[in-house]
This record gives sequence, C-alpha cells and structure tokens, in this order.
Amino acid sequence: MTDVTVLDLAATESSPGLRAAFGVGPDTTAQLLVTGGGNPDRLRTAASFAALCGAAPVPDSQRQDQLPPPPPRR
Repeated sequence: MTDVTVLDLAATESSPGLRAAFGVGPDTTAQLLVTGGGNPDRLRTAASFAALCGAAPVPDSQRQDQLPPPPPRR
C-alpha cells in the first residue's frame, strides 16, 4: 500500500462524511482532522475555522496601519 492509500483509508474511516464531500481529497481531509484536533466543537462555524487558520479579517478597531488620533489642542 502506498502512503496516499493509507492516508485515504484512515481519513475515510475517521470522517466518512467529510471525505465523501465533493472536492475533498485525502490530503484535505487529513489536514482538517489534524487542525480540528480531538475537539470538533472548536470548528462550529466557518468563522471559527478562519480564525484558527489565521485567515479571519481584522476589525477596523484593531488595525495597525491607521494613523493615531491627533494630540489634544492646548
């Protein structure tokens, strides 16, 4: 058996519904299972997965490229 076959069998056994989704191969399934870890409640929404991956948008209040407020007038 090749490594890909073993990975495919393990991914299908661990998460058959995810593996059956269109476009989700053994590599993607394995990465999602590793990222999710043993706690699938961490990834309830797409937003929580994006935050875990570091791909979530930064709110305007936290952006670092904005100018600071002007100093108070005297």
